[in-house]
Amino acid sequence: MASIVTTTITNDAGDNLVLRLSNYATATETIKNTETANFSLAVPAMYLNGALVYEVSHSLRWIIFWTTDNQVSSKMFKISDSIDCKQVTNNLKSNQRSEDKITCAGYEYTAWVCMAWRSCSWAAVQGPLLGLSTAEIVWVA
Repeated sequence: MASIVTTTITNDAGDNLVLRLSNYATATETIKNTETANFSLAVPAMYLNGALVYEVSHSLRWIIFWTTDNQVSSKMFKISDSIDCKQVTNNLKSNQRSEDKITCAGYEYTAWVCMAWRSCSWAAVQGPLLGLSTAEIVWVA
């Protein structure tokens, strides 16, 4: 039986968020600045994890990675750098906030996410304009 992951991402980062990779066809492809996107992801029972990768300001990739045993990771990489999956998995946190900071083009970005089974969770990217992108992830069995 599939679980449903309901996700709400509010983008206030000063630029669009553009989906570059997802396990799920229903993830919102572009979240315009100051807009909110809502979508549900059906997670098949055989899946052990899920991921969304959004590009921020044509300079960063923001990775939200989660596992079905209630671990979550938020990690950012510069567009010019390859994604290091080991860094993403090493950043997994159980029932806690996963946070990452990066400096790019002279600006410091902070990304965080937290998740708990069957409860509301939040993810965010804070950028150079002190904008905030927030994702709420809710698991429903």
